[in-house]
Amino acid sequence: MLRLALRLVKVDNSSAQEWAAKAISRGVMTSNDDVAYVMYEDNADDGGPNVNPLTKSFSSRADTQIKISATLMDFMKDRNDPRVSVLCSTVDGDTSYDLQFGQDINDPTRGTANSKPNINIFGGSGIVIYDAPLFYQTYAEVEFMVAEAAERWGTGDGDVEAHYNTGVAAAMDYLSIYGNGVVPITSDQITTYLEANPFDASQALKMINEQYWVATFGNGIETYSNWKRSGYPELISADVAALLTGGEIPRRFPYPSSEELNNPDAVAAAIAAQGGDGLLDRTWWDTE
Repeated sequence: MLRLALRLVKVDNSSAQEWAAKAISRGVMTSNDDVAYVMYEDNADDGGPNVNPLTKSFSSRADTQIKISATLMDFMKDRNDPRVSVLCSTVDGDTSYDLQFGQDINDPTRGTANSKPNINIFGGSGIVIYDAPLFYQTYAEVEFMVAEAAERWGTGDGDVEAHYNTGVAAAMDYLSIYGNGVVPITSDQITTYLEANPFDASQALKMINEQYWVATFGNGIETYSNWKRSGYPELISADVAALLTGGEIPRRFPYPSSEELNNPDAVAAAIAAQGGDGLLDRTWWDTE
């Protein structure tokens, strides 16, 4: 309910406030014990839905495929973020902090020196973690949403900074749930990070949603949706966007041709209702 409430902030602020307050008052996640995730099977022979789908996406043996973006890497390394050594890995599986580098979105060379997702999370350099959990919603996300509701409307106890800090701590701590050899981030590392990167009330929405972005690593649809809603992080488009969208980052996916073939009347009605089916036509809650 809280996630859906905040989706409305650009199109219906009063409803967003009402439903966010209702969700918070009736009870949201209170610790990483409440994290919602799906466990998969450790089954190399399963080509279907019973193994982690991101493992299959990230476990390419090709050195030049599936890289951590420079945008994310630079954000973390500029802040000396301990998550670098949990989320990122060299091609040969080394998670040492100093060896991690991000791939520039507009660099066609796809250098082998740039990092891949950590093998102990999803695979990526010969070790495949079929049963890695897939996170649907985390306590960290909830704390960031509570912080944003407090910033926007004074919802809940109104303590934006406390919920922000709790969200950052939870986002680092929950990574241990991956298991498979992941080295947990310690409380001392979390304290050091927060002290070195203190909350700035004048940049509240920016900081909250940038941290939400890092916390949703592995849940790309949620990351993308929250970017459309909040505008954070501030991104650059790929060069190919100059041809496809006039240089803008796409706002939606068009309906697939299979849907147009099998369900033409409903697709036509949906396109008419939303005003188009192009890459820059926005979903109803993603207004200008």
